[in-house]
Amino acid sequence: MKSFILLVLLLLGWNAQAASFLVKQEKAAASVSFHLSAFRNDLHFEELEQTSDVSKAMLPFKAFFIQAHPSELKVVIDAGELQDMGEMSLEPYLPRPCRCNEVLQNQFVSEIFSQSDPGAFYKLEYLGDLRGIPLTRLLVFPVRLQEQEGEGQNFKVHLYPELKLQVSRRGPAISLLSSAQVVDQASLMNGLGEQRMLIVTPERHMASVQTFVEYKSKRGMPVTVKSFESVGGSREGLTEFFKAAQNFTHVLIVGHENIIPTYYLATEFEAQTPSDLPYFTFGGEGDTIADVFYARIASDKSEEIVRILQKSMDFEQLSSSEYRKSLGLIGIASNEGQNPSDKQYLEGMMAPLEQALSVAAIRFHQDTPLSTPENINTRLALGAYWLSYIGHGSGYSWPSIGSRPYEVADILNLPGAKVLPVIVDVACQNGRFRGEARLGESFMNAKQGEMASGARAYYGGTVDISWDPPAIMSQGISRFVAKSFQSGKQGSTTISEAMWAGQLHLMETHSDLKATTENRIWYHLQGDPSMFLSGEAQD
Repeated sequence: MKSFILLVLLLLGWNAQAASFLVKQEKAAASVSFHLSAFRNDLHFEELEQTSDVSKAMLPFKAFFIQAHPSELKVVIDAGELQDMGEMSLEPYLPRPCRCNEVLQNQFVSEIFSQSDPGAFYKLEYLGDLRGIPLTRLLVFPVRLQEQEGEGQNFKVHLYPELKLQVSRRGPAISLLSSAQVVDQASLMNGLGEQRMLIVTPERHMASVQTFVEYKSKRGMPVTVKSFESVGGSREGLTEFFKAAQNFTHVLIVGHENIIPTYYLATEFEAQTPSDLPYFTFGGEGDTIADVFYARIASDKSEEIVRILQKSMDFEQLSSSEYRKSLGLIGIASNEGQNPSDKQYLEGMMAPLEQALSVAAIRFHQDTPLSTPENINTRLALGAYWLSYIGHGSGYSWPSIGSRPYEVADILNLPGAKVLPVIVDVACQNGRFRGEARLGESFMNAKQGEMASGARAYYGGTVDISWDPPAIMSQGISRFVAKSFQSGKQGSTTISEAMWAGQLHLMETHSDLKATTENRIWYHLQGDPSMFLSGEAQD
């Protein structure tokens, strides 16, 4: 069989003014050529990310996704001529603790620098498979460190401005994908032909989802409903059922984790991390990529289940004028963090949405008088399309508010609005689905009188989480939503695709594989996984 070649070419422009790169895909080969600018003595390049290995120097890299297993790939390196940069003082990647740690991040100090070489010119890391197609992350490093010279943070640095890698395998041509292209692959679910939803609910709630089932079916998404009892009534039975029934693109679990069980996995800050991810990794050992878009409704009350599903239906049927009247953006940030701070991270979440939606976001910074629960509720009562929070979480509150924490009790006082927000919560504990009135559950279950309030979708962490990965993910989500509006695809793009895009953005920009994997274990969507980013109704 023919050998097909993927050529990755790094051309680092020395003191150049322009920065660009070109990806070219052909029948038998793919190539990417970099022309990068703004070289500075700290080894920062435009268009390249920096590594995030704790205690090691931050070095430039570029990540790609390849539809192949690492074991199928052969890499040939042409390093080219090196540029001896001499001895340089390099910045370490500092430890990022749990967000629920009471110690401010700016008090943290670096661990002792690793003495080891940063490794080869590349890494191939298996991520899992998407409906039977293996997905590998390729990281390319144009810089090598020699043994540390002297004390402290000084290293002898070699730069390879014309590094070339050839990646080959026998069989089908290799596809080199960006994160956006992987999202497209996922949304198509590899040729299933149409989007299909599966709902698993306790028998007693079968009637509660019927209106939603009829609505989705009329809009072209067939829905199958199965009672939890009919598929075994256990975690093991449900796992086997999901694995056997792989003709679905979206799955909605109705019930909190004490009703329909979840998995409990060991992660950095919690030995028992609640996670539904293992239900949907059909590729076996080593697979950490979900093969469906999934979500939960964390409730065991029929009226709440009906109301949560109605939120999604109502939003999709809003007229454009109603929709525009309440198209607010809200950002909330703590006064902690450094390089970047939480306020800086928040800008990366808000700015793309502001530009795409032509709406100015209101920001509640912890260190300003404006940041109060009362002011947040006043703004939510006017309607809001999106809310991004970054700060501490207790499970039942946002503590990083200026006057006092924003608590579940504040949600109970929240009036209804025409447009309820999607909430992306970069905080510890708030996203657990235990049925014990956690913050995320409370936002989803909220009502004022007979009118729904709170949020139409919620994405949050189920345990204590680290500092940077979820913030980077949240920025990726905002960028994807913004691009969907700018391309006019917001009426056909789902909230699940946006969340998956955020996770892929993290994998594309954060070199620590363990951290990116655990972020997918932590984070869960509550609400309708098939809800579109905007409604399609006309005035």
